[in-house]
Amino acid sequence: MAVVSKLLGTAHIDNKNDSVKVTVLQNHLSIKFLAHDHATCLKKHGFQDPDVIWAYEAEWFETPNRKRGGWSGVNFLSLDGQGYYLKRQENYQRHSVSHPFAGEPTYVREFEILQFLQDKPVQTPELVYFAQNQKQSIIITAELKGFVPADQWLLDCPEQNKQQILSALAAEVRALHQTGVVHRALFLKHLFIKPLADEFEVAIIDFEKARRIPWMMFSGLNDIKRCLQRATMLTPADKAYFLLAYWQTKQLNWWQRRVSQWLINASKEK
Repeated sequence: MAVVSKLLGTAHIDNKNDSVKVTVLQNHLSIKFLAHDHATCLKKHGFQDPDVIWAYEAEWFETPNRKRGGWSGVNFLSLDGQGYYLKRQENYQRHSVSHPFAGEPTYVREFEILQFLQDKPVQTPELVYFAQNQKQSIIITAELKGFVPADQWLLDCPEQNKQQILSALAAEVRALHQTGVVHRALFLKHLFIKPLADEFEVAIIDFEKARRIPWMMFSGLNDIKRCLQRATMLTPADKAYFLLAYWQTKQLNWWQRRVSQWLINASKEK
């Protein structure tokens, strides 16, 4: 099991036992965002100082990702009945035009996209906290209460609800694309479903790889391809229905038929 030590610091990856050990911190993290509605709760439980948050020790929610000597991991917090996801990373960089050499933490992109989508008609986790330095970053989001990953939901959902769920999923993906954002890792596990009285609410998570792109037509298709590619519980007819809902039409035109057929065929590839 991966463990974070109580010392403040940078992380050392131990490949033999899959642990993340922390040594002395060289550069303090600075707070870039703190949601007013959650500030009192975080302060009460000691989750306001970024250096203290960095040193937090707990079971990982899932096995940390490791890449090029860096790491990225998630913990779940329950504070006064409110759930939070605490995500920390170090030397887990992305390179861009503005940071071509040293790069910057990938959570910076997630922070920027979540901020951008706050006033858009797209359901995402509520952004609660963000802090960073050049090599490390911390992001905290509020738990999506009552939501279940779409891949889990679709495995056991009644057949009579499947089309309604697929319509809700497609509508949320379309809404995301209409903001000019592509997810770039949009698998069903990143779409969450919450059943309501007579409909299904959908939320999208994990925007580390997302981008704002003006030429949405073809970039959005790659999102759909990924979404359908690992959806082994969906039949070709289910996928065709999803695409009809995404295009918001009952009958596809020539171009939509060609693209839809390509997407369905491509989704069969491993």
